[in-house]
Amino acid sequence: MYEQVLRDVLKSARNHDYSGYGKFDALNSPLLSALSLNNAWLRFFWTQFVKECPFHVRPLLGVQTSRNPKGIALFARAYLSLYEVTNESSYREEAQRLLDWLFDHPSPSYKRLCWGYNFIWQDLPPFIQLRNEPNIVVTVFVGEAMVQAYRLLGETRYLEAARSIADFITHDIPVLHDTLEERAVSYLLTETDAVYLNIMVLSGALLAKIWKETGDEQLRNIAERQIRYTVNKRTEYNAWHYTHPKGK
Repeated sequence: MYEQVLRDVLKSARNHDYSGYGKFDALNSPLLSALSLNNAWLRFFWTQFVKECPFHVRPLLGVQTSRNPKGIALFARAYLSLYEVTNESSYREEAQRLLDWLFDHPSPSYKRLCWGYNFIWQDLPPFIQLRNEPNIVVTVFVGEAMVQAYRLLGETRYLEAARSIADFITHDIPVLHDTLEERAVSYLLTETDAVYLNIMVLSGALLAKIWKETGDEQLRNIAERQIRYTVNKRTEYNAWHYTHPKGK
């Protein structure tokens, strides 16, 4: 039953070319982009208005469906998992087509492979992510797909991509905290005021997997320190806050 549900979901996604709307994609509207007047607070207002609107206004505002690299990575992983359990070549081929799309659509003009969202994400100012500007979350999700593809299919191009992603995480993302025991990095290519604790685990886990495939001990060291940073921020009631202030 569950496999059929997955097949149906993937069939629907494929019929829509794996494209859709995003929660924060309001500024893909040419109208709202113009009405924002290049003002952060207006961009934030329109983003929240569309996100919270009880009616589906995106088509009326000219927002087009598009592919989100994070979503494409997840679809690729789903096909890879199906191929692993069924050995049906059609799943492998579809996964590879999606991975090829990711290879063809990284964030432009960067030395290493990285990806961002397919929309301008204006959160509470001054936070803003420009369209296709790389961030660690989207890049990690793509990296997980590349590692899974390498382990399952054995093609070195996937491991080479994962290695490039690891270099992006360890060399390009600003470091917010660095000791012998702990390490924390930013969410973006600019420094943030807080450390996002889940991201330290997400990125640390990916680095550990890449270390497992490459034997690069530096990746193991960084992975352990980033995960330890979050582990050490556990509260007295055995939970975690979403963020932790930088420098504390």
